[in-house]
Amino acid sequence: MIKDITLALLTTTINRYSSLGDSIRAIHKEAVINDLTGILDYVTDLKEENNQPITVVLNSNGEVEFLKKRIRELEESCETDNEVIEKQHRKIKELQNSNYRWNTLCVQLKAKNKRFEAENKDLKSRFGVDKLEIMKRGGSGLDKLKWLQERQKGIGGSDAGAILGINKWKTPFQIYLEKTEPITEINEQSEAAYWGDQFEEVVAKEFEKRTGKKVRRDRRHFKHEKYPFMVANIDRRVIGENAVLECKTANQFLAKEWEGEEIPASYLVQVQHYLEVTGAEKGYIAVLIGGQKFIWKEVERDEELIEIIINTEKEFWENHVLKKIPPALDGSSAAEKYLNEKYKKSNSNISIDLKSEYMDKIDELMQLKETIKNLEGQAKEIENNIKNELKEAEIGYAQGYEVNWKKVISNRVDSKLLKEKYSEIYKKVCKESVFRRFNIKNLKEEN
Repeated sequence: MIKDITLALLTTTINRYSSLGDSIRAIHKEAVINDLTGILDYVTDLKEENNQPITVVLNSNGEVEFLKKRIRELEESCETDNEVIEKQHRKIKELQNSNYRWNTLCVQLKAKNKRFEAENKDLKSRFGVDKLEIMKRGGSGLDKLKWLQERQKGIGGSDAGAILGINKWKTPFQIYLEKTEPITEINEQSEAAYWGDQFEEVVAKEFEKRTGKKVRRDRRHFKHEKYPFMVANIDRRVIGENAVLECKTANQFLAKEWEGEEIPASYLVQVQHYLEVTGAEKGYIAVLIGGQKFIWKEVERDEELIEIIINTEKEFWENHVLKKIPPALDGSSAAEKYLNEKYKKSNSNISIDLKSEYMDKIDELMQLKETIKNLEGQAKEIENNIKNELKEAEIGYAQGYEVNWKKVISNRVDSKLLKEKYSEIYKKVCKESVFRRFNIKNLKEEN
């Protein structure tokens, strides 16, 4: 068996190289001879069942001498022909040219790398920024999850406004939960956030067009050297300036917040946070409003505001996040969810006397609920009057407004009918929900 395999291997190798053209065979001369000679050397030490060297077995039939003769023939066929030599020289020249291009590319890459290192060193020396970790933002799958987990380790620019209590959409309590609750999966991105990401490049390009400036995407994850909990992921850097660009999109209803020199407070704090973390001297903020109005504004460093940002973020990070002590409860859904989870279980045998101060809080709550009820009634009255004015029309216009009253088809399961006609199926698909209902009963009115 070993003899047959070895002989087949040798024969195949010789035939393969013998079938090559002269020029190619000349180029591969050493490879051909080394392959064949190597195989012969290798099988010399192999043994068959009768403990005889394979070469002895092969020699009995003259195969080894035949193979050596074929090797000599191949050597001789490569020793002549000037044309073959010329082709070899041309091939060598091509390889030399290719090598030259490769070396040139290497030199260029080294130069770029040196510029990057110098730039990075310059950032550290001038702005006190350290650990410029390169991370991919956005992305998907594990990269996205890792990036979200990395963000938990610090306070970013978009967190700053909420921590200072000037963000309309997010509260300090929500930021606390985002920094302390484990992230094990990627939540679905909101429509507003999704389209904000999609239009970021559009806004950046329009900024370049309107200002004549050039910007570059910067995916570095910045950390402040002195306050490592302060981090930043900027949208763009402005070329030729020590400046950053923040790209935004806004709803048409928020256009008034951008009139004149105004910048929404939360965005202003975000840019100032970036200026401090990156060490930039100024920032630009560009916004596309309602998909049809473009505005850009320049933001100078405000050292007094930056000091407030640092102190507030420092207090929040050290006294709440690190100590796992939540900030004051607020009216956010995050705070409500937190309480529902923390006090999920209840004991019907326990009742307590609330502190005296809570009597005033309950009175205030009842008054607010009554006010909300009255305001909702007033709003519904105005809505009904507008509907009456529209009549059969689906769309109406007032100055600066478009009013819609359109037909909407909605298919819902009639649970009552399902229970009556298909009680067994109803039982199978019915899902039990357990929660604690909050209610206030006015005992003073009952008495």
